[in-house]
Amino acid sequence: MEFQDRLNLVERKLRTLQIDYERFLAGALVTPPEEAELELAHAVRDLRVLSRSAADGFRLSAIEARFNSYRELFKKRLRESEIGLRPRLPAEPGAGHDPHEGVTVSRRVDDDWAAALFQGLYGGRGGRAPAIDLDSFHSYLERQVETLRERTGCTSVRLRVVESDGKMKLRAKPIRPERTDRRA
Repeated sequence: MEFQDRLNLVERKLRTLQIDYERFLAGALVTPPEEAELELAHAVRDLRVLSRSAADGFRLSAIEARFNSYRELFKKRLRESEIGLRPRLPAEPGAGHDPHEGVTVSRRVDDDWAAALFQGLYGGRGGRAPAIDLDSFHSYLERQVETLRERTGCTSVRLRVVESDGKMKLRAKPIRPERTDRRA
């Protein structure tokens, strides 16, 4: 395999490692991709020995710098999630809690449903950490349900996660009580 081909392969592996770490931090992977990280470190080291031209060395140095900065970032984020500064997303919601099917709320939002909706919104976003933690999200849902009930006079609110323009969004639909026809 040519040196350039090996560099391209290392760049692809670096991108895959970045995605896997983001998925782990988002709660989609159970264990961190440490084996892939070690494999990539060995590949970079092996390429360093094989580097012949200045251009190859420069490109390899750029890849190595990105790899090292990602490594440090992931270690920092992992430490933060372990001590509670950056919460990890909750595990997959329990059976019967499909955020895309949704839930109808008349009083309070159940904890399991809040976790399911949270996971539905933030669990598939390429690992981006949410700007809000689960407890704050649950409080937000409670406030939104109450506001919608007061504003529309509905008895319940249907909450569900939908995909719109490639993004996951929360939809809330007021459910009004059925009216009985008095003319009958």
